[in-house]
Amino acid sequence: MKKIDAIWAVLFLALATRAAYFWEYRGNPFFDFIHDAADAVNFDIAARNFASGDWLALSPNNSFSPLYKYFLGLIYWVAGRNLPLVWAVQFALGAVTVVLIFLIARKLFNPLSAWSSAILYNFYGPALMKEGVMLRESLGCFLGVWSLYLLLGVKERRDWPYLTGTGLAVSLFIQCRPNVILVFIAALPFLLYKAKREDILTGFRLALLAVLFSIPLLIQSCLANKKFVFFDASGTLTFVFGNQPDYLGAGFQNLPGIFGKSYTEAFRLFLSDFFNRPLDMALLYVRKAYFFLNAFEYPSNYYFDIFREFSVLLRNPLSNFSIISSLGLVGMVVGLKEFRRLRLLYAYAIGMSLSVIAFYYVSRLRIPAVPYFALFAGLTLDRIWLWTRARDYREAGIALGVALLLKFLLNSPAEVAPGEKSNHYGNLGLAYLRLGETDKAKTSFEKGLAIQPGNVYGRINLGMVFARTGDLNEAYREFSTAVRLDPGFWEAHFNLGIILAQAGQFQKAEPALQNALALKPGDPGILFHLGKVCGELGRHEQAEVFLLESLKANPGSAQTYFVLGMEYAAMQRHDASIAAFKQSVVLDPEFPKAYNNLGVVYERMGLHGEAARAFREALRIDPGFAEARNNLSAVEKTIAE
Repeated sequence: MKKIDAIWAVLFLALATRAAYFWEYRGNPFFDFIHDAADAVNFDIAARNFASGDWLALSPNNSFSPLYKYFLGLIYWVAGRNLPLVWAVQFALGAVTVVLIFLIARKLFNPLSAWSSAILYNFYGPALMKEGVMLRESLGCFLGVWSLYLLLGVKERRDWPYLTGTGLAVSLFIQCRPNVILVFIAALPFLLYKAKREDILTGFRLALLAVLFSIPLLIQSCLANKKFVFFDASGTLTFVFGNQPDYLGAGFQNLPGIFGKSYTEAFRLFLSDFFNRPLDMALLYVRKAYFFLNAFEYPSNYYFDIFREFSVLLRNPLSNFSIISSLGLVGMVVGLKEFRRLRLLYAYAIGMSLSVIAFYYVSRLRIPAVPYFALFAGLTLDRIWLWTRARDYREAGIALGVALLLKFLLNSPAEVAPGEKSNHYGNLGLAYLRLGETDKAKTSFEKGLAIQPGNVYGRINLGMVFARTGDLNEAYREFSTAVRLDPGFWEAHFNLGIILAQAGQFQKAEPALQNALALKPGDPGILFHLGKVCGELGRHEQAEVFLLESLKANPGSAQTYFVLGMEYAAMQRHDASIAAFKQSVVLDPEFPKAYNNLGVVYERMGLHGEAARAFREALRIDPGFAEARNNLSAVEKTIAE
């Protein structure tokens, strides 16, 4: 009987793990929701635009490398915007990544190393989590491991089809996140050392192919940003951000003088700090390397600890990165005896580490480096096992002891800042609120406020829950607290004004909305609500001014035209009222109240036939609309008489 290759067992394990996590993930409100603070918003908008025919895949923020936008855009183009399908595709790529890690380790080491490396990566929770969110990390992992796997085969295969595929993989890897070019810069001296002429020519061909495959997205990046950009325009900011001598080493820290720098200015600033504050810069890189290697999962966009609350799989012990990093570091030392044979793996591990440490750091950015640490970690476990079997307890003990010591040192006691943690629970609450699960949203907002009682966003979000459930007094209390905590925050005044208007306290609502407008001039939402409040106070001419100003900023608002029509009707300006209601239903053809009010104005003008048609249209949209039914009965009676 023919023996089945172990890669099928690895593939089954990887797919089964991801299927189990997919099942768990369905209970997470982020399963089908992207919160506004996430970078995913831009990727989502760009993908939708691409699927709709925008070949540049533009979005509000075009600074990110466009490859991931096109990856998503192709899925949207084929199957529409379907987030669970996106996760399924990314989970499939994640499973292939596990198999590639297994194949690389088996090629470089042996089956035991291969299994160890594959299992370590397969169960590393943060990598699994990122496969289920709209960020570049999972794609970057796959492209990096795929490119390494193909490069390792170049010695055996130098035919053009193979070299073309390898050049494509390398190019896409760099295009996904351009800072990984440091991998190939790190590899260059090792690959050139005692290299044969044929190897140098092969390397040149690969580099040429990678450049050729890069041209389309280089052109896109230049067109989208209106200047030359090496795929990702955010690199300058993150470089400046992460190389301030006073940067703590991880997370967001708003230091002065970091925005608006060009490539040249960023490099000059770096050199200035490097020569003027060498000790501080050295300590900065020690801090960044420490945070890169330790277990601390500093959040960005999404908070791993919150995702763990919804998944048993993410709570497994191998989700602690210090296990992989400590074993990986020992493996790098153990493997030095075979450095020449393993030099490409060293280049990937060192280059990927540098590509993160050289810039602004949060733990999600290290995920594309994890496969290479897992490969070295698998080597460590294999050698410890072999030494133990050979009764070389000294070597096994030293390796295990050093790994345990590193594990202890790298198992960081650091905590996420209270404000950061509180905001992430706020995002969780917003996801629940979007699903209509107000009780769970309330619990999440309250959990965030328990961590940081002075969180203005938390107060506003909790107030929104109370407003939605009709508890206006509690909503008023939360919005008032938000105003007191941050009088300069327009949203606090805005929500306070809205809740006062809902309570019928229009005299108090107006100054709150005026305060919001002073803090955010020209905002169409504030202008709209000011128009409504003025109308309720009987100041219809002033209401008209605010509503027209709102429409200048947001001409596509059917609701604003509807309220404007009501104000014109109150001023007996029937022609203007009809025009406003008509524009409202043009913008929103399924707006029954607009049709009903249009019919009322027609009736006042004695245009009974037009009124009847408008009422019937309202009832077509909403057959249970009692007011429209009564109006239709009355006008039909009038017509009959």
